[in-house]
Amino acid sequence: MNKGMLVSFCFILLFLTGCSGLPRVQGFKAKPTSTVLPPIVPMIIECTTAYRSSVFNPIEATKSVTLSAEIGNTEVSFKDLAFHAWYYDGSPYELREVKLWVTTRDSQNEISKILYQLSRSNKLANQIDEHGFTGLNYVYNPISRSELQYWCRAE
Repeated sequence: MNKGMLVSFCFILLFLTGCSGLPRVQGFKAKPTSTVLPPIVPMIIECTTAYRSSVFNPIEATKSVTLSAEIGNTEVSFKDLAFHAWYYDGSPYELREVKLWVTTRDSQNEISKILYQLSRSNKLANQIDEHGFTGLNYVYNPISRSELQYWCRAE
């Protein structure tokens, strides 16, 4: 059987199966979907960063940034690394999002990126005590080997 005949045979078989009059499942009703979204629980996110030029050095600088519905995008820069944070409150959708990424300062090449998708109607739990909902993250510059640590907490 050639390829054209096989395709025609499969199409006819699928057509006849769909029109075969097999009994439908009785009693199944789809749940109605609601077009009204739950209210947004206000959230403020504070991210803390700590930088050192080498893993053999102590922390040289710390900086914090705050994200909220009013402050949706921010960044902090160090000698050769930059930390970026972006927040979207979810309106008019069901999820809010937090995107965190680290770049080299001069070239803006991304070294690390993570996206958190969060409920907009539930309060975010800081599951990792002092390191919030992200936990403690370490990112290294691939050339200089400097280190940026960061963590974010929901308030």
